[in-house]
Amino acid sequence: MTSITGSEAWLTAYREAAEDLPNVVAAAKPVLCFSNACIDVIVRLTVLEEAVATSGMQEAVEFFDALKAKAQQGVGGEVRWESENLPGWLAAHPQNKRAIGGTGPQAAWALSEIGAPSLTALADRSAGFLDSLPKGIMIAQGEEMVAGYSIAPTTAPRPEIFIFEFSRGDILGGQPLPRSSRIIVRFNDPGLERDDDFVSLSPHFAANTVALAGGLGSVGVDRIGVELDYLGVLSQAWRDNGLRLLHLELGGYTDKAALAAVLEASGRVGHSLGMSASEFPDVAFGNAPTPEAMLSRARELGLTRLCVHADDWTASVTLGDPETERRALIYGSLLAASRANAGGPVSDIRVPQDAEFSDPAFQDANMDDGWSYVSVATPHLTNPAATLGLGDTFSAGCLLILSLG
Repeated sequence: MTSITGSEAWLTAYREAAEDLPNVVAAAKPVLCFSNACIDVIVRLTVLEEAVATSGMQEAVEFFDALKAKAQQGVGGEVRWESENLPGWLAAHPQNKRAIGGTGPQAAWALSEIGAPSLTALADRSAGFLDSLPKGIMIAQGEEMVAGYSIAPTTAPRPEIFIFEFSRGDILGGQPLPRSSRIIVRFNDPGLERDDDFVSLSPHFAANTVALAGGLGSVGVDRIGVELDYLGVLSQAWRDNGLRLLHLELGGYTDKAALAAVLEASGRVGHSLGMSASEFPDVAFGNAPTPEAMLSRARELGLTRLCVHADDWTASVTLGDPETERRALIYGSLLAASRANAGGPVSDIRVPQDAEFSDPAFQDANMDDGWSYVSVATPHLTNPAATLGLGDTFSAGCLLILSLG
């Protein structure tokens, strides 16, 4: 396995990938996207600080202090907060933005912008959600794949999810923040999409393609076993019809018991597991994402692939072809960097002008029993326009390549 080293070599590899993207899209098979779906209310943490200062709400002060402590450490992630009053107060702020959310819709949105096919589970068919759907997102309607925005609303709206964004250098609590990220806050447990049409139609598109599942962090611990069984039945129907790979994107968990249940089931319901570098220690008993730690955990969980993504590198251990895996990591990183640079999913995929490349800490290697370790430098942006949805977009780009076989 030949490694790539040096910033110029990485830049060349990414530019070549961008040039070849139309050929990749033309050959791609539909990616099946299953997760939760929601409307995200996007709030700048600096704006929240100003609102809290004049609110007269002690609860709002305590809430902001908890988010501020994470941001000042450069930590994003997910928070579950109990409150009857905060959701309405937060939602009413005039500077908020709203967009579709959830792993499946975010990945499908990124794919739709470049013209790549996907099919997304969607039980929330309320007017507000359908009106927010980008035109390229396809859902199941009876026995057909249709554009989600085009159907008539049939359900009531669900509670919104709140995303608090912050950027490197923002002044919060009188201190400059060290890193750009976002904190997802849930005031409820929406669970996965129970979309009967998707369950019925998706197996017909499963032959020789790949699937993405996520959003299990949005499931209450009392229902995690039920939802994992539901996903297991669906994944078995896909496998029976020729699915090659099901990737489970981990995401943040506010309950360790729920995370343990998902990890225990990951090799049963899927083949591949993905997470951020900050999430890996929770998966691997506190260990950092070294090649040995990644391989050990992949084997213990019964997986064929485990992927970790960070700000300036990403890596996988895999039983698949290492050159295909490297290509997948490059395309995933390219789509994510383009989104970070533009502030949202885009059709114009290119290496951002201000991107920096640093060789990963560990070199590619052939490991035991057919396993390979593959790592790539990512086009790192010090001050991205947005960080929301980057992990989902990265997964979408990886699966775009893995759908080709």
